[in-house]
Amino acid sequence: MKESVGNTMLYNIVITFVIVFIGLFVTSITYSKGYKVKNRMIEVIEKTYPVCVKNKMDFAACNILIADNIDNELNKIGYRGAPLYWDSSSCEAQLKKNLKDSGTGSFVYKASSRYQVCFAAIKPSDISKVTETNHIYYVVNAYMYLDLPLIGDRMMIPVRGETKTFIKGLTS
Repeated sequence: MKESVGNTMLYNIVITFVIVFIGLFVTSITYSKGYKVKNRMIEVIEKTYPVCVKNKMDFAACNILIADNIDNELNKIGYRGAPLYWDSSSCEAQLKKNLKDSGTGSFVYKASSRYQVCFAAIKPSDISKVTETNHIYYVVNAYMYLDLPLIGDRMMIPVRGETKTFIKGLTS
């Protein structure tokens, strides 16, 4: 009888260890996928913005082009689509809350219509006055998902990133 109680305790320890290990494994995979999406969004913005400057596009048209390119890139890597209950205003609020220099300038927000991502351009109030100290940069938000059976698919952890600064501006 004494050995059966000891074996039960050993099984409980092994089961607990396996559950913790699987949880860490799932979390690390989800974490890397969220950062992969964020990095791809930043790459797309950093490749598209110089094209907009070269083609002398206005700021609104450039942001639409960037959003389309981000949607296409996320479609290629298989990022999950936005569910019906997703409210993009929460993404905007998170971006505004985490700005590094929220002084002068304006916040131009754009959310993807197909994916749970958003980005914002932080620019000077007068776009023609872009200088080395008064520059444009983009902030992006993607999400990590923990799809657990008991919690559901509503557990989203934001992953935020910023592009390099752009010295050359667009037309307003």
